[in-house]
Parts: sequence; C-alpha cells; structure tokens
Amino acid sequence: MTQPAFCLLARHGARDPVAFGAAGTRTAAQLRADVASLARTLPDATESSHIAVICGDRYLFAVALLAAWQKGHAVALPPNGRPETVATVRNRPEVALLLHDTDADTGVDLRARLGSGEDGPALAPLDPGRVLATVFTSGSTGTVTPCVKTARQLLGEVRTLQTTFAIRPGQCFVATVPPHHIYGLLFSVLLPLQCGAAFLRDTPLHAESIAARIAEHGASVLVSVPAHLIAFGVLQPGQLSSIERVFSSTAPLPDATAAAVRERHGLAVTEVFGSSETGGIAFRQRNGSDLWQPLQGVTVTADDAGHLLVDSPHLEPDAPRPLRTADCIRMDGARFEHLGRADGVVKTGGKRIALAHLESCLLGLPGVRDAAVMAAPSAQGARGADVLAAVVAPGWTAARLREALLAWFEPSELPRRIVLLPTLQREDNGKLPRARMWSALAAQRAPSTQVEVLGHQVAGDGAHEHVFQLRVPEDLLYFQGHFRAMPTLPGVAELRTLVLPRVADVRPDWTFLRRVARLKFRRIIGPGDVLDLRLVFATNSSHVDFEIARAGDGCASGRMAFEVSAP
Repeated sequence: MTQPAFCLLARHGARDPVAFGAAGTRTAAQLRADVASLARTLPDATESSHIAVICGDRYLFAVALLAAWQKGHAVALPPNGRPETVATVRNRPEVALLLHDTDADTGVDLRARLGSGEDGPALAPLDPGRVLATVFTSGSTGTVTPCVKTARQLLGEVRTLQTTFAIRPGQCFVATVPPHHIYGLLFSVLLPLQCGAAFLRDTPLHAESIAARIAEHGASVLVSVPAHLIAFGVLQPGQLSSIERVFSSTAPLPDATAAAVRERHGLAVTEVFGSSETGGIAFRQRNGSDLWQPLQGVTVTADDAGHLLVDSPHLEPDAPRPLRTADCIRMDGARFEHLGRADGVVKTGGKRIALAHLESCLLGLPGVRDAAVMAAPSAQGARGADVLAAVVAPGWTAARLREALLAWFEPSELPRRIVLLPTLQREDNGKLPRARMWSALAAQRAPSTQVEVLGHQVAGDGAHEHVFQLRVPEDLLYFQGHFRAMPTLPGVAELRTLVLPRVADVRPDWTFLRRVARLKFRRIIGPGDVLDLRLVFATNSSHVDFEIARAGDGCASGRMAFEVSAP
C-alpha cells in the first residue's frame, strides 16, 4: 500500500504558537510566511542538491529546514557547530548553500532575513521516498560520516514517536540538545511541528537555566541527555513541576541519575535507544525496569552470538534486513536487556571488562560530574588492553576513585590510568568522540618526577628536626608498571622522591649518600597520598633518621649516612 505524503504543521491553527523564547513567540502563520519568504531567495534545486543548516535558534533552524524542503533541496546537518566541522560539510560538492545564525562571514545569516510576514501559504506535502536530509555524525570515532534520511524514514519515525508517547497539541518542549543532531531534530523540532506542539527557541545547558526556562513557559516535555541530567541534583523539588515527561538518549543513563530524577522530582525518565543509522529502536521507563520495549513497527531479535538484529521501517531502503548491530542483548519475551556494545567489552589483565559498566559505576559515585572510559592496546601485549578513564570529580583523587571502584571490580580490572579534568569537551549531543578524549589525555603534563611540598616546619632546637608535609601526584612516574592492579610507590622511589630531595633542602652540602640502615617499609604509598616526613639530623655527624607517616600511621623509616663536601 502506498504511504501518503507527509505534511507538517497540519495540526496547528494559524494562531497556534510553534516557538517560544527570548527572541519572541512565533505562530504557525508566521512560520509559514517566513518559510515562503526564505524559499523565494534560495537557488533552484538540482538532483541531490543539499543546503547546509546550522542554527542555535531552533525557530530559525525550522524555517531553514522547511524552506529548503519546499524549494526541493535536502538539508545537510553537521554533527556540531565548530567552524572547521561546518566548513567540511559546506564544502561537499552536493551542498549549494549554508544557512546559519552565526557571525561567520560565509553563507547566509538568517537573522536579518525573517520576521516581516503575517501569514503564508500551506506547506506542500513531502513525498515519502524523497531524500530530506543527510545527517553527519561523528559518533565516538570523530570521523564525519553521512547518513541519508528519506521522508519515510524521518517523518515516519516522528509519527511513531507521536503515537507511542501520546504527544498532545499545545504542549511545550524544552531541549538541551541542538536541532542539527538527529535526536534533537526528531524530538525537539519535527515532533512538535507534527503534533501541534511548540518548542523553546534556545538550548539551555545548565540545570538552573533549564529549570528557569521550564518555569517561564510552563513546559511539559524535556528532551535531554545523561550528561545534562546528572547535574539536576542541584535543583530543588518542585522546580520541574510542570514537566510531564523527560526524554533521554545518545548515551546510557546511569542508574543513580535515573533514581535521583525520579526521587527528587517524581519523574520516570523515558530513555530512548537508537542510532543515526537505524533510527529509534526501543524505549524504557526508568522506574525500576531494565528491559527495553521495541517501538511500534520495529522487530528486535538476537543472533546466536547475542548481537542485536533490527528490522524497522526507519532503516535505509537498501540496508540488510535484519540489520546486525554491534550491540549485545538478551531477549526476555518481546522485550530485551541491553548488555553493552560488543566493541565495548575488552580483555585486560586476563579479565573481560565492559567499558560502559565501568563508566556507569564512576558516574554513580557522589560528586562525580562526568566520566568517560576508553581502552587502548597495551604496550605489553599479553595484558590485552589498557583501560583509561577521564573523570570530572571535584574533591576526589585518582586513588580514592580506584578505592571506590573496588566495590564492583577486582584490583586487576581497575583503569590503568585515571585522569582528573575540569571538564570533558563533549559534542552538543552529549557524546565524547574518541579523538577528543585522546586529546584530553595527551594534553596532560608528562608524568611527574617530584612530589609536591605542602609545608615545612622546623620542629626541634638547633634546627635538628624538620617536618615536611608532602603530596604524592597521581601521575608520578614511578607508579608506571608498579603495579597494574594497585599503583604502589616502590621503596627505592620513596627514598629518591620523598627523602633525598628534602635532605638536600636542609643540608645542601651533604652531596653523596654512603649508606642506608635500619630500613623498614610498613605500609604502601599510593597516588594522591598526603604524607608527613620527619627528618632528625644528628649532632656533629652526617647522618639523618627519617620517618614517613600517613595520617599518623608509619609507612617507612630508616637512617641515611652522607658524605659532606668540603667547604
């Protein structure tokens, strides 16, 4: 049976609002007028011609999108708004023009082109087989990859979402994801336009500004991602009182975050699972169940290896059916449990580790604002992969994070390296491309060879007794390879990095260590430890007794004898 053509705005009356925000409210009639006005200025379409669109104002984005379609073009949507990424898409041979609302000196700035009309003609229907968009996705690899969408795929999925989630005319959407990403395109632009609803024009990112927009416009639908929902802990109960449904997608939602939103705000997050290539696959309500329910019309099965197989009307027309994905699942009747990505399970130290599980455990720790985990081939091939973690966690140290992870993992399963960063530079859609995480890790300074001196006191008469407070950096060179499971400062490195430099500070003429005696190592010293080093210098002799303690507990002690250089 032939599918009827699609027509957006059909459920909006002329005076119904489609967009709210500081830049003004716009009605359906004004949107039609702006679309018609812009379409008249666009070049004629040729076969496969595209118009690139990148707009921070969601209303201007919608005008550009619809005008391009009315003129016969498809749209090209960059994965982010960075100038070099936009230029890569704009310079493709099929792209005839760039429409934007930035200060760039290329393309057409929409901000001065719209807003004069009061009404416009109805939008022409869109044929189901026509290509409407090429969505460029960086995914986790950082490589810009095109994904073509026909009207049947794109707007057919919108109809599925409308039916599944019972979106009503008059509802207001607030989104923390940009409209050029496939998730933002579907949920924050096309779904409201299809259903007679309206959307906020800007894209707030911080919890307080999100809550303020929701309160100002009485928004009932929030479209967000885990990286933003994690920050909702700062909001007070009642600040999201008008919200009826919260959507989350693009990355797994940590259990702790789902529970916090549910308990603090009374909202069960609706988590949506899919990809640019497959479209939406399934959803689940985060109210205690871990099982995913396939969307209407989507068939989900598993092959013998447990890989997810998808058959869906939202697949590309020439895609294999069913399409085998890199996701692993376990079927439970008509629903399924998602077990992680097949390419996200690595072997390290003889154990198989699910990177998503490790990342979820980090994100579940109190005070951890963001975290990302990746694997790299180990320099020692027999060990498999080295697991690396980048974490935003003010007040935490790498040592404390490792200790907390022991609640879920064996010591040999812990990350080889944990780097603490002030922020993770995620994409607008909440994803962190692998190349960007590598850059963040590489930007860290080279491994330290010295400890930090936090304080120094002369404790005895005649300057014979000195107490230094020291901190051991997490990236101290001597932790590398000692040991993989639990980094430990070797005994010889304790002498070299903790004791000898401080002796030299007090007695610079003691130039050569002749002997070490009475040496005892009682407790291990690890990354981030804060220590007290007590040095007691003998009278009329060139030896010194030392003791290293952590929180009053002795770690090491001994006596050193030196050769004194001639004056």
